[in-house]
Amino acid sequence: MLAADVWCPYTCEKGLGQDGFAVDMAREIFEAAGFEVEYRVMSWRRALTEATNGYIDGVIGADRSEAHWLIYPEEELGSTAGDFFVLKSNPWRYAGTSSLVGVRLALVAGYGIHPDIVEFLQRRGREALVQYTVSQNPLEENLRKLVAGRVDAILDDRTAILYEADRLGVRDLIEYAGSDDVSENLYVAFSDKSPRSRELARIWDRGVRKLRASGRLKAILVRYGLRDWK
Repeated sequence: MLAADVWCPYTCEKGLGQDGFAVDMAREIFEAAGFEVEYRVMSWRRALTEATNGYIDGVIGADRSEAHWLIYPEEELGSTAGDFFVLKSNPWRYAGTSSLVGVRLALVAGYGIHPDIVEFLQRRGREALVQYTVSQNPLEENLRKLVAGRVDAILDDRTAILYEADRLGVRDLIEYAGSDDVSENLYVAFSDKSPRSRELARIWDRGVRKLRASGRLKAILVRYGLRDWK
């Protein structure tokens, strides 16, 4: 079993025809190797806990800063950075942690963020105006908060933000407001409690290389309006 929250186009809601390009990749790779792939949607914090405890095989869309103890393959799912978005009517731009003072910021519980931002939030304590979202679809929730004026900025992956904003019909209302400028590779990461995790990681690596060489990876990504990251 592989789990994730809704983070389209990487991992999407089940039953809507497109489960996310990373889920599509996992199905093709592991089913070709004789495994049955079950994809389950849950909050990201719960997904990490389930993988850490060995209750599921792994999570889709992890970076090493979130859970360094998991088993990571060589082949990634692209990369991500922490990107800030605000309403177009808001002139605020991220210019280092000092610019976060007084800003109502929406984050997703369990997501990796820049160490400087983590330190700033810890130092500010209750004075930090941060709302942590814990749900199966946290980006939708945070975008709705932003559009409703309940927060001033959200911090997440730009590709996912714009994809979700298009789905919600609010892309024209928001704009990019800076980045933490630290890029992290994303992975399907496997439980360190499972004896087959290293085998699954090797199967994933061989499978990604085969998908790329055959042109199947390109075909999967095109369905989501994306291009290969390599």
